[in-house]
Amino acid sequence: MAKQLIAVLFGVPQISVNIANLSQEHYRVLKFWLRFWLDHREILLDGKLSLYNPETNYSMAEAERNGEKICICYSRNIVTYSGRRLTVINGSGETDIVIKGEGKFMYTILDCQGTELESGAKKIKSVADFLVPQSGMLKLEAL
Repeated sequence: MAKQLIAVLFGVPQISVNIANLSQEHYRVLKFWLRFWLDHREILLDGKLSLYNPETNYSMAEAERNGEKICICYSRNIVTYSGRRLTVINGSGETDIVIKGEGKFMYTILDCQGTELESGAKKIKSVADFLVPQSGMLKLEAL
């Protein structure tokens, strides 16, 4: 379910399931991703959209607005940090998210239900690799 929601984040998600029949796990996934969309819809719908790698059916897409960027990796990619805040969504079958940038950052890694798995501070000199579960999320903010 998470991958399906991730696939439509740059549009308006339309849900046609009987919520009463969802398992608790699926309910938490649905709640997390719909809340994420609601909280970030201005960036996702009205931000500057950039699409990458048309030769691979656009393996990465990002929207940026007011110094905040949301990036979805549909396959292995290197994400460039710019601005104040970066959210990278792992829509791939991999568990590595590689960030290119320089500086000191606070980071948080979430699973597909929004549960925090790890957080801390990290200094990046050139590139850094983060282990992010499939359909999970990495949040970075400059210090």
